[in-house]
Amino acid sequence: TNRRVMMQFYPKETEELIATIELTYATKNGFDHPRYIQKTIFAVEKAGSGYEYKVLEQRYRTPPGQAK
Repeated sequence: TNRRVMMQFYPKETEELIATIELTYATKNGFDHPRYIQKTIFAVEKAGSGYEYKVLEQRYRTPPGQAK
């Protein structure tokens, strides 16, 4: 079945952690505000006795005033 949308629901603390990881990654790539993030793909990897989130890929919107 095409065009499926995957939805995941997280506790507020996890949502805030993921948002921080996402913006930190974007900032390292020259995009300092969430409005410039078009799409982020995360991985969840085993780390010690738990798991951690990592950014696999991130796509950006063109900031206003800059040519595409």
